[in-house]
Amino acid sequence: MRKLAFISLAVAVLAAPSAARATVDSYLPYYIPYRDVQTDSYCLMERVALVEIGIPEGAAMLAVAAPALIFQSLSGIAETQTDINVASGIEAELTNIDYNSDDVVDVSIKVTVQDQAAQQNQLTTAERRKLLTAAKLYLVALAESLQRIRPYHWRLYTQIVGLPTQEAADGTPLYQTNKWPFTYDSKLLNLYRSELLNRSDDCMKMNGPRPAKGEQAGGGSVSEPSPVAGCAVTPPTSAATALLLFGLGWIARRRRR
Repeated sequence: MRKLAFISLAVAVLAAPSAARATVDSYLPYYIPYRDVQTDSYCLMERVALVEIGIPEGAAMLAVAAPALIFQSLSGIAETQTDINVASGIEAELTNIDYNSDDVVDVSIKVTVQDQAAQQNQLTTAERRKLLTAAKLYLVALAESLQRIRPYHWRLYTQIVGLPTQEAADGTPLYQTNKWPFTYDSKLLNLYRSELLNRSDDCMKMNGPRPAKGEQAGGGSVSEPSPVAGCAVTPPTSAATALLLFGLGWIARRRRR
């Protein structure tokens, strides 16, 4: 009877309805693009946000575009907080998210480079380049952030609005929509990385991400990143599974006796 009761309890817990998207407060690692003060080149910096983890991909999307304030104490300048996030002027909106049965999540976002009022202004070439660079770096930093949450199990669909003209702009262009979704090793993302990011060891000390899958700056190999603890959004059956395994283990121990 004990065996039957244990198995019945475990099965009942597994079969009980539960929320498919449980929420919990957690620290969420993410990346921002910043400009190195020594080399004046762009790097990525790892930071953490305190968020309610329900849809971590959406939280990362917002965090990457949020101001990143650091304490500033420089000669001749009053001590203050300064924002070092190159992408903090970007506005991002989660338009759709699909969690598929193969554990791959499809993330759809709308990225606003400049609002309608700003679009009426005549921008200089330097200003246009700055906006385009910020948008590209936002996508690169978001890709690294999604990679921390769900390694190689995500696809990113983007709609970019408020794009300035890209005439005379440097590098690979930005597209209003991407025909194929971004993945971590997408050719377009790799072009943005190679054109904009400093991939040297000095920059990588704060970067965290790898230059490419299985390859580290300066040679050598690295392992694939681990998912962020508590951020993989799956139906919360871990407690029920643990109870079932405990019950089966108890039965096995009783049999050995």
